[in-house]
Amino acid sequence: MLLLCLILSLDSLLLRGIELSYEESYAEAEAVFFELSDRDPDDPAPYFFLSSLYTAYMSDFETDSLEDKFIACVDTTLETGTRILEHGEDAWAYVWRGGVLINRAYYRYENGDILGMLEDGTNAIRELNSALAVDSTVYDAYIGIGIYDYINYRIRNAIPFMEGNGDWRKELEIASDSARFLRVAAKNTLALLLIEEGDWDGAIKITEELLREYPYSRTFTWTLAKALYGKRDWKNAEEVYKRLIHLIEIGQPNAPYPLVCAMDKLAEVYSLTGRYDRCKIEASKILDITEGLGDRYDEFRERARSFLVKANEDR
Repeated sequence: MLLLCLILSLDSLLLRGIELSYEESYAEAEAVFFELSDRDPDDPAPYFFLSSLYTAYMSDFETDSLEDKFIACVDTTLETGTRILEHGEDAWAYVWRGGVLINRAYYRYENGDILGMLEDGTNAIRELNSALAVDSTVYDAYIGIGIYDYINYRIRNAIPFMEGNGDWRKELEIASDSARFLRVAAKNTLALLLIEEGDWDGAIKITEELLREYPYSRTFTWTLAKALYGKRDWKNAEEVYKRLIHLIEIGQPNAPYPLVCAMDKLAEVYSLTGRYDRCKIEASKILDITEGLGDRYDEFRERARSFLVKANEDR
């Protein structure tokens, strides 16, 4: 009974850290995962979630400042998982190893290491399939499998006379419905892939569900904005981009890049709908914010100037 209570307590703490991650309370989530790793340094789960947290932070703030921490957590997840598996089959050890390899595959893709991404993806699938072979109810494994199968689906569809299957969607739906720890991550992943497939309504439905749970999430607000933009639902896209800008200004006051990204899309919406006065306001803000910043902002400056030229021509 004491052991059961301890396991439930650790699960509850882990879930709290995950919730804080989705709320983008990064420091608080990190503290929870550190506490869990201090309680049991041999458990790979906290290190996996730290790697996911650092990935989310770097994506949210458009920075590579946590790369060293991320890589260290990947290595520790793999090492602790391996030690567990040396003593016998363990479905969750496979899940965390496979999951962290998916995280590293994404990291390598973002850094242009395509061969490294493919290697990690292939190894991840082997780990995740092993997890399901040990315990078919470990539904968290399906998020990584779904991502991998989606990549294969896109590759096959790009080859003449070949057609990929839609298993990726079913797999991510299983994780979205039944995963113990990764349900929310699976939902957002599914929404993003539906956007890639042009299923705007499917993505919007999922993301609106997520935002009912996490109304202040910049990550999920970005996903909704992308879906509305893709659907060309300009009225609702405008409102969501304005909401996103507000969330960024509150939660990321010293991060101009995400702010400028959102303002750029809002200016584009105004330009596309012929609302040139508002477009000029946003474009001028972009030029003011990016003045004196580096080459990274050149594209935004060029687009802002083009918005201003178009606005003046079409008035």
